[in-house]
Amino acid sequence: MPEVAASRDTRGRAKKKINKWGPIPKTTKHNIFTHFPKCKECPICNQTKVQRAQCRQSSGQLDGLPEPKEFGQALTADHAIINEDDQSRSNDRAALVVLDKATRWMQAYPAPSKSAEQTKMALQRFMGPGKKPDYIYTDG
Repeated sequence: MPEVAASRDTRGRAKKKINKWGPIPKTTKHNIFTHFPKCKECPICNQTKVQRAQCRQSSGQLDGLPEPKEFGQALTADHAIINEDDQSRSNDRAALVVLDKATRWMQAYPAPSKSAEQTKMALQRFMGPGKKPDYIYTDG
C-alpha cells in the first residue's frame, strides 16, 4: 500500500497525499546529489517543482510520406488468427484485415490459411479490378 502523508488544507483539515512510487523506507537518507527523497530542510528540494512528463501528439504520418488524399494511396494490413471455437462455417481460421488510411474504410477477408496467394487475392478484392495501391504497411 502506498505511503500516506498528512498535510493541512486552508481550513485546517488534514489532507492525504499518496506517494506514487510506494513507501519510502524510513532508513533512506536525503541524497545531496539526486535530492531523493525530497527533504523539507533542503533549500534545493523546496525550490523545485515536479513536472509531469510531456504527452506530445503526433502530427499524422510518422514515416515522412504525405497524408493520403484518395482511396488506395496508403493501406495497412494485418492477419487475425482465429481459434478453433470461433472459426467460420467453411473452416476459415485466418483473416486479412485491411484499412485504407484516406477513407478509413476497414474490411476483413477470411481465408483457410495465411498464405501469400490468399493474401494477394484479398488485397486485389479490396482494391477492385485494375487498381493497385501506392503503399501498403504490414508488420511482416
